[in-house]
Amino acid sequence: MSIKEIEEAITRLSAKDVAELMAWLEEYHAQLWDQQIEEDLETGRLDALLAEVDEEYEKGPQAGRQDKETVVRARRGAQPGAW
Repeated sequence: MSIKEIEEAITRLSAKDVAELMAWLEEYHAQLWDQQIEEDLETGRLDALLAEVDEEYEKGPQAGRQDKETVVRARRGAQPGAW
C-alpha cells in the first residue's frame, strides 16, 4: 500500500476513527523515538552530549547562567557597559 492510498483511506474515516488513528500514531512515533535514542546511546552517538551535561551538572546550578535582565538587554542590542 502506498502513502497516497493510505492518505485517501484516512479521508474516508469518521472523526472518531481519525482521533483513534492519531492517538495510535503518536504512541507509535514515541516508540520509534525511544528506539532511536537507545540505538544512539548504544553506539556512543550521545557520549559527547552526555559528557557536556555531566560537566554542567558538576559546575552547579548557577555556573554559566546570566540573569534575565542581562539576556533581555543583550537581545535588544544594548552593550553590557551601557546599562
